[in-house]
Amino acid sequence: MHSSLSLLALAGAATAQIRGFNYGALYADNSARMQSDWEADFKAAQNLPGTTGFTSARLFTMIQGYSTGSDIIQALPAAAATNTSLLLGLWCSSGDAAFQLELAALGKAITQYGDQLKDQILGISIGSEDLYRVSPTGIENDSGPGVGPQQLVSYISQARKVLQGTAWADKTIGHVDTWTSYVNASNNPLIEALDWVGVDAYPYFQTVNENSIDNAESLFFDALSATQGAAMGKDVWVTETGWPVTGAKSGLATSGTQNAETYWKAVACKLLGKTNTFWYQLTDGSTSADPSFRVISPEGAPLYDLSCSGVNTTRPSASASALSSATKAAATATGSSSGSAAGSPKEQGQNAGLSSGSGSSSSGSSSSTSGSSSSGSSYQAAAGNSTASANSTYSAPSSTSSHAPSYTGGASAMVGSATTAMILAAGAAVAFL
Repeated sequence: MHSSLSLLALAGAATAQIRGFNYGALYADNSARMQSDWEADFKAAQNLPGTTGFTSARLFTMIQGYSTGSDIIQALPAAAATNTSLLLGLWCSSGDAAFQLELAALGKAITQYGDQLKDQILGISIGSEDLYRVSPTGIENDSGPGVGPQQLVSYISQARKVLQGTAWADKTIGHVDTWTSYVNASNNPLIEALDWVGVDAYPYFQTVNENSIDNAESLFFDALSATQGAAMGKDVWVTETGWPVTGAKSGLATSGTQNAETYWKAVACKLLGKTNTFWYQLTDGSTSADPSFRVISPEGAPLYDLSCSGVNTTRPSASASALSSATKAAATATGSSSGSAAGSPKEQGQNAGLSSGSGSSSSGSSSSTSGSSSSGSSYQAAAGNSTASANSTYSAPSSTSSHAPSYTGGASAMVGSATTAMILAAGAAVAFL
């Protein structure tokens, strides 16, 4: 269905073994990342002591923080200036009008940077944890609006049309979500529409499991194996994972630099060079983020040893019993996932901000979540539970709570970066909002 160029590009990306960090449009103090900030962060990642450098970045939106329209996120000129490769992101859970702004920004980016960044665009993610947010667990955790698989398939089709005949026509398209979303067969139409699958996994939040740091490695690789088993043979990218250096206890998991280092060596050192990986995260730009997943201090120094020298890089075998029970539970649940987990870290300052611009009206942000965007009753329920009202004003992705774009007058939940997420564990819902 997709061009041979697209498939070749995907194969090339996999061969290159991408290594990068997640970056939201805002810092934890709600200030927008400007071009100089992006450049400083990209250079810091490229020169991390103990590593061979992280030269890639994952974005959650195409729109500059606090933009009132479709202004291109300033990460793009910064990437050009620092030779950083980008996994672009289009935010999907703020309604059709908001998604049209994302598409408009994508079109502008191609016009302005198409040839210049052609070799630095790794791919495009349509959405981030949208299926999780309309799952029973996401609704229970008040994680904000999401969309179902059919709406995401429509958005993917619209994005492909924007790319057609341009310098970025061969760029591959994927989606990012929690692993239990993928093992649920009701979401297969989405997987079929993708070139690659992006998975977010955080053992720290899997409180239904024995999730101490000693068991974190096996929990993560069980989740990765389950996703690979559901991916229909498509490449699986690790788009978010990490361990917090500060934050409250989560089940048996405790934060801290020692545990963050242990997780890095047990997981990152086994992924890097083998699997396309975007770690969460380089910096949150503030000492107030709670929990904080930052890898470097405000001064730019690593908070723990990031070297993999002497580390056993053999991956553990997936637990057959864990995968079987988790997959069965997810596959039989209503909605996009089982009620057995949470989404990504509640991290302030990533992609959704509470700005007050005069952006386009996102009328239908609730209605678009139901109806055409859904194929099951849980998606209908999600629409009714959505915090985005029909009168909300879209104001461009910034952040204080998830990767979500911001609103005024409506979506109180739309604030943060690996934020409205929380990760789907293999068993129960974990609310950490």
